[in-house]
Amino acid sequence: MKPLPNQMILPFVCWLLLVVPQATAQAPAPTPCQPFTIPLSDGTTGQALFLPITEGRAYLVYSTSAGQLASYTLTPTNPTPPPDPVPPPPPIPVKLTIAIVENPQLTSLADRQTLADPTWRKWATEKHDFIGIIPNDLIDKRTGQPPPRLAPFLDRARSHNLPWIMFTNPAGVIVWEGQVPTTATELTNLIKQFGG
Repeated sequence: MKPLPNQMILPFVCWLLLVVPQATAQAPAPTPCQPFTIPLSDGTTGQALFLPITEGRAYLVYSTSAGQLASYTLTPTNPTPPPDPVPPPPPIPVKLTIAIVENPQLTSLADRQTLADPTWRKWATEKHDFIGIIPNDLIDKRTGQPPPRLAPFLDRARSHNLPWIMFTNPAGVIVWEGQVPTTATELTNLIKQFGG
């Protein structure tokens, strides 16, 4: 078969698109960084190549015989649409054990107001196991030691700036700890974030 003249190639391609059934498989992508000749609008030709940007997108970069550079951003004409994102399941509420350690002599007035606010305390008491606000020097007079249930929290808070709040899960693992937030709203939201 004789090759088609240049002026007949485009009509032939258009005829193929109309007549030949389209394949359902995705066409192979152009090979990146392989130079090829490209016709230009002024009748000359240039050297071109594809440079990948991200998956599914590429630059077509070409140079003219005069040394000019130009580029186009290309995307596939029929990219496979991504599947609809599956929303994550809502978090399962966890019953937290909540403990706060403070130094009563050094707690600021602002921190005292936050710690005394009934909003977060009600939430912590009704939804979780709120141990309470523990003085950092609490000792059981009978044993001379901190109460066994409170001792781990007192030990953990000892090296931190007080007041220090800790959340543990039902397995007794710390899920979050840090300085008490500056407002009762922030403290309530913090409890809801980690325990619901």
